[in-house]
Amino acid sequence: MDPLSISASCVTLILGIAKASISVTAFARDLRDASGDIDAISNEFKSLTTLLKSLASDTADGTPNGPLSLTLQHQILGIVANCHGVILELENCLAKHADSRLGATGSWIVGGGKAEMARLRAGLEAHKSVLEIALEMVAISVARDVKKDTAAIRNDTVGIKNDTAHILQEIARLHDRLPLESSPSSTSNLMLQRYLDDLSSYAGSTYDPASAEDVSFPPKISEPEENAKDYSDKSTVVTVMSFIMYLPSAFLAGFLAILYGVNVPFILHSRVSKVPIYWVLGVMFVLTTIAAWAVFHRAVVKERVKVRRHSGRWIEANGDVV
Repeated sequence: MDPLSISASCVTLILGIAKASISVTAFARDLRDASGDIDAISNEFKSLTTLLKSLASDTADGTPNGPLSLTLQHQILGIVANCHGVILELENCLAKHADSRLGATGSWIVGGGKAEMARLRAGLEAHKSVLEIALEMVAISVARDVKKDTAAIRNDTVGIKNDTAHILQEIARLHDRLPLESSPSSTSNLMLQRYLDDLSSYAGSTYDPASAEDVSFPPKISEPEENAKDYSDKSTVVTVMSFIMYLPSAFLAGFLAILYGVNVPFILHSRVSKVPIYWVLGVMFVLTTIAAWAVFHRAVVKERVKVRRHSGRWIEANGDVV
């Protein structure tokens, strides 16, 4: 079995609908009282034809090993065949009432033709809804097959989950709407119920959260870690800026310290001219370095801030966890 057989089955059903439309139009021409009911059936024919064309187009270039599983292919073929059976039943119904001894009008009103046609129209509408669900399942299968990239699959997981939930809701709604009265079409409705159950099982297995977790992805940085990294970068910038801002002050402090600590003893002993200049420069360098380190250390300590993380832990601005 392959998707091409689905496409061929859809084309066959489209031809069957076209043939049935001719019979419906002829019956409506002979029976004016049935025009409203016949128009409703004609509209269902048009909707079904459009839907079948879309389904045939989506599966026309498929392969046996393509995105459609054998289970889904079997279910779609069964639904199409079941719908074809309803079309044949509708044609037989029209022929029976047209050839009735009561006449077309009498058979339509007294012989139960109107009620029977309403039931068949409901069956067509139900099959159309089931085929719409099947078309959505085909679209999901194709989308999952096309998106080979793991990142694309992860981003599309939510969309697939939502579509699957919608499909399951539609299946549950159709279960409640399908009539199961004792009639020649009850077998068709029972078959449709079975296909709905199969589609429900298949839709539930389409989205598997565990499969998404099995794919290896690069670890995603959590929001608290991103905040901590951001504050760490900011702390580094603040520390460097603080050092640049305080450096002139450090040199000034060292220069004043040298004036106070070197010149005063020189003046007291009157030996300023006898001290080598490199001694003065060396002492100035040492004191300036000590003063700069002290001011820089003070700036770093002052700029260390604590940021509250979402996880409840505290983390310092330089990235150290407390």
